[in-house]
Amino acid sequence: MKDATLKQASKLLLLFGDTPSEQLQAILASGLLADLRDANIANINRDEFRKMIGLKPLNLAEESASFYVQTLTYWINFWHTLGIAEPVPGFTRFEERPGYRPMLFPKSKIITAEWLFQRCQERFTCWKYTDKSLDQMVVRNDRDPGNGAYVAWFRDRVEADEELANRSANELQRRAISGITLAERLVLELDYFSRTGKHLDIRSITLCSGSRCGDGGVPCVAWARRRDGRPLVRSGRLGRPPSVPSAVCLVTRSFNPFFPLNRKR
Repeated sequence: MKDATLKQASKLLLLFGDTPSEQLQAILASGLLADLRDANIANINRDEFRKMIGLKPLNLAEESASFYVQTLTYWINFWHTLGIAEPVPGFTRFEERPGYRPMLFPKSKIITAEWLFQRCQERFTCWKYTDKSLDQMVVRNDRDPGNGAYVAWFRDRVEADEELANRSANELQRRAISGITLAERLVLELDYFSRTGKHLDIRSITLCSGSRCGDGGVPCVAWARRRDGRPLVRSGRLGRPPSVPSAVCLVTRSFNPFFPLNRKR
């Protein structure tokens, strides 16, 4: 291999020409340039390298398409695992949004709160505050997959949105903050459990402010432990479910908190 030429060296100097001296000194001191010099450059994916050091990929369109396809594939498999045969449709292509996780709903009359609660029961211990069907108790939902497919974005976190703590469902409605529905919250639980084997809302209770019971009450969902130590997912209505510590706070999860609704094309 030939030694570096003066022309190549001048290109390297031009590359760092506008770099602040402090940044240049930090780069030299880190040893990263020496690592790059000795690396097999042919085996390095530049976009992956940029992502590793906190930079955006050069090919944003390709990155966006990859995230969209991966997300679509995941939710197709998720719904098939639950026994939903309806296809997840193509949506307006969306990009990854750090800190948020998209949830894709196909159009299906089968996907209701009671049906989802039963799917939870098949996978882990659950309790609900009524012997009646949740579909009888919850009479209004801001969104319903029975009316059409949609994408919902929620913050990707274990606890409900602390930014909205100590706010009632009526206050959220006055502020035009659309909260999570009971069905969406149960899907969040199933999704998180399938990926991690763990549960959501360990310290808080999700106030499902996107749903209403027949008497105007607001359903809520939380995780707790039974006396024998086994985990228990509780689905109740506002009016604290039994055995849930009074120290936990009732909080909603805001639906598409900053992004427009992704409708089917």
